[in-house]
Amino acid sequence: MNPNQKPFSCRMIGLNCRDCVASSALQLAMVCGQIPNQDIERVFFAMYDDPACMDMSEEFANMYRACVNKGDFIPLPTDAALATAGLV
Repeated sequence: MNPNQKPFSCRMIGLNCRDCVASSALQLAMVCGQIPNQDIERVFFAMYDDPACMDMSEEFANMYRACVNKGDFIPLPTDAALATAGLV
């Protein structure tokens, strides 16, 4: 295995695939809140364009939905939401 290829290169710095996508899914949920299901996969493939990461798309989507459904966070307001509220 080439040490410069994923997932080996990620593991060398202490990352594993599940924790990586879980962290990104939580961050997406915090920034965007609820987004349409068809867009979740599109976002994943835009963020993780390496072929070694492709198998994690379903895990990412499941983690994202769990974060949104749990609702233990307040989504960050978007510029449009701030403008609507007269805050920008």
